[in-house]
Amino acid sequence: MSLKTRGVEAASKSVVSRKWSLLLCIGCFCAGMFFSDRMWTVPEVKGISRTTGVDDEKLNLVSEGCHSTHRDAKGESKNILGEVSKTHNAIQALDKTISNLEMELAAARAAQESIISGSPLSEELKLSESNGKRKYLMVIGINTAFSSRKRRDSVRATWMPQGDKRKKLEEEKGIVIRFVIGHSATSGGILDRAIEAEDKRHGDLMRLDHVEGYLELSAKTKIFFATAVALWDADFYVKVDDDVHVNIATLGATLARHRSKPRVYIGCMKSGPVLAQKGVRYHEPEYWKFGEEGNKYFRHATGQLYAISKDLATYISINHATSGGILDRAIEAEDKRHGDLMRLDHVEGYLELSAKTKIFFATAVALWDADFYVKVDDDVHVNIATLGATLARHRSKPRVYIGCMKSGPVLAQKGVRYHEPEYWKFGEEGNKYFRHATGQLYAISKDLATYISINQHVLHKYANEDVSLGSWFLGLDAEHIDDRRLCCGTPPDCEWKAQAGNICVASFDWSCSGICKSAERIKEVHRRCGEGENALWTAEF
Repeated sequence: MSLKTRGVEAASKSVVSRKWSLLLCIGCFCAGMFFSDRMWTVPEVKGISRTTGVDDEKLNLVSEGCHSTHRDAKGESKNILGEVSKTHNAIQALDKTISNLEMELAAARAAQESIISGSPLSEELKLSESNGKRKYLMVIGINTAFSSRKRRDSVRATWMPQGDKRKKLEEEKGIVIRFVIGHSATSGGILDRAIEAEDKRHGDLMRLDHVEGYLELSAKTKIFFATAVALWDADFYVKVDDDVHVNIATLGATLARHRSKPRVYIGCMKSGPVLAQKGVRYHEPEYWKFGEEGNKYFRHATGQLYAISKDLATYISINHATSGGILDRAIEAEDKRHGDLMRLDHVEGYLELSAKTKIFFATAVALWDADFYVKVDDDVHVNIATLGATLARHRSKPRVYIGCMKSGPVLAQKGVRYHEPEYWKFGEEGNKYFRHATGQLYAISKDLATYISINQHVLHKYANEDVSLGSWFLGLDAEHIDDRRLCCGTPPDCEWKAQAGNICVASFDWSCSGICKSAERIKEVHRRCGEGENALWTAEF
C-alpha cells in the first residue's frame, strides 16, 4: 500500500473516532443530568397538601418575571421553584408534627400527674380511650342556650344531618357535630330535665360541666375545647353559634387545605373598638388593658364561627385550669406538713373572691355544725378567745351578721382599686354602698351560712367580696351587729385598748387593708396586742 493511501485511511479513522467521541460525551452528559435530578429532588412527604392559592400566585409572579429569558433559564427557574416549594412543605409538615408531639407530651404529663395524685379520669375520656384513636377531620360545637329550642330545631331541619345520616357523617367523613350546653344554676332543675329529654330524643347534645350565663361565654368556650379535644381526636375544632347557617362540605374543604400547618386559627378576622362605656352592649370592663381611649382590639376571629387546630385546642385543654400543677402540689405538701388547710372546689383569682366566699360558707356548713362561721384575711391579727366571747353573746339570736359595718363610696371610675363595674345599680353618681361588714373579718350565724349554701348558685357576685356578702343579707330579716373591736388599728391603737382592758378582736392597718408588711410585723402586733397565751384555754364560751 502506498504512503498516500495510508494517510487517507488514518484521516478517515480519525474522523470516525471524533464523531463517536462527541456522541459518547453527549450521552454521558444527559445521563448525568438525569441521575443528578433524581438524586437531588426532595421527596414529597406523604399527606402534605400542595401550596395554597396565595403561594401559587406568588410563584406565578416569579415565573412570569423570567418570561423574557432563554428557555433553558426558564426551565431551570421552574425546577428551582419546585424544589423550594417542596422543601417549604416538608419543613411545614415537620413543624406541625413537632407541635403536635409537644402538645401530646404535655397532655400526657398532665394525665400522668392526675393519675399519680389519685384524681380519676373523666368517664368521657375513658370511653374515648377505650374506643381507640379514631381520627376525625373536625368537631363542630354549636353554642346554644336553654331558651334556644326553636333555633336548635331549625338547625336540625336544615344544615345539620339527623339520625343515621349524622352517624354516617362521623364514620365516613370524620365530621362530628353537637349542640354545646352546660347546666342551669339550679342543677337538676326543670331546664336541665328539658335538655336531657331533648338529648334523649335527638342524641346531638354535648353537656359541659359549666353553669350557663351570657357573661360566662368565655369560660364555656374554654371548657368546650378542653372537653372536645379529650373526647375526639380531630384535626380541627369548630365553634359556631346556633343562629348561623353552615355549608359543612365547604367548611370541611376549607379546613382541609390547612391540615399540614401547625397552630392554625381560622375565622373572619376583625378589629372592633374597645367599648369603655358601661351599659352598652359588648362593654369591656378591662378596657384599660388595651391602651389609650379609642383604641381597637387586636385582630381576632368574629364569634359567629371560628376553627382552631388540634394543637391549639390541646393548649387550651392543658392550660384552662392548672389543677394538679406546681402551685397545687406546693399547697398539698404544706398541708401534709401542717394539716391546717381547707381546699375548696374553686379556681383562685382576685376577681373571684365573692365566689370563693360563697363556696367557703357552703363547704364549711356542710363539714362542721357550728353556731358561727368566720372569715378572716391572712394579714389580720386575731385574739381567738376574745372573738369567741364576742360571738357567744349573740348565740341565742337568729340570722346574725357581725363585723365592722361601713358604707364606702361606690367607685365608678375605671382603673382605680375597688372599682365597681355595676356602679349604676347603686343609684346616682356619688352614692355610697349599703352598710356591710368590712372584708378583713366578719362572722355569720349558722342559719345565714345555710342560706348561702342552699342559694349559692343564684346569689349575685359584685366586684368586691364584702359588698357581695352584704347584698345577700340586705333583703333578709338579719340582724346587723356593728362591733368596732373587730377592726382595731395596729400598735399603738390596739396596745392602748389592751392596756385599758378593752382587748381587740382583730387588728390591722386601714391603709393596707390588713397589717402592712404583715409577714414581718404580725409577731410584733401579737406581742403588744395579744390577749395572752392562757386566755384561750381558760376562756368559757
